Parts: sequence; structure tokens; C-alpha cells
Amino acid sequence: MVDAKKIKDKVMKAVSQNYRGGSSIPEHRHCRICNTVVSIKADPRLCKDEECIAKHGKGEKNERMMRIMMFVFLGLFALPLLLKVFGI
Repeated sequence: MVDAKKIKDKVMKAVSQNYRGGSSIPEHRHCRICNTVVSIKADPRLCKDEECIAKHGKGEKNERMMRIMMFVFLGLFALPLLLKVFGI
């Protein structure tokens, strides 16, 4: 029969031995588009590649347009409902 407590203790011991308090990997982020390493202070989180910057700009433009369209369509559907409810 398997002793779950014994296995759990072995796993915890192995994990604690492999865990190092400090990390040898410097703090960093990854580019949103190509996933290369960028500085932790990079804002927006992009590398210096022209293609990544263009894709990010295009994505932001699309997000902004979708947000506007959502509000327009919400207004188009909500306006008749509100007019009907308030009897105007």
C-alpha cells in the first residue's frame, strides 16, 4: 500500500532543496508581440523592433475601435428599450 504522508514528505523535501531563496535570473519582462526579453522598466512592454511596434499600434487602434463600436451598438439597442420603459 502507498503511504501518502511519506510521499508528500519526500516531495516537500525535494522541493525545498531545489528552491533557492534568491534567483540568479535578473528581473525582466517579455515583449507582448515576439516574446523576447525586455527591460523591467519598458512601458509599453515591447522590444525595439519596428515590426513589434507597428503590430502593437495596430492592435491598440483595433481595441479602441471595438470599444467605440460596443458603446454605439449598446446605445442603439438600449435606447428603444429605455424609450419604451419610460413611455417617451
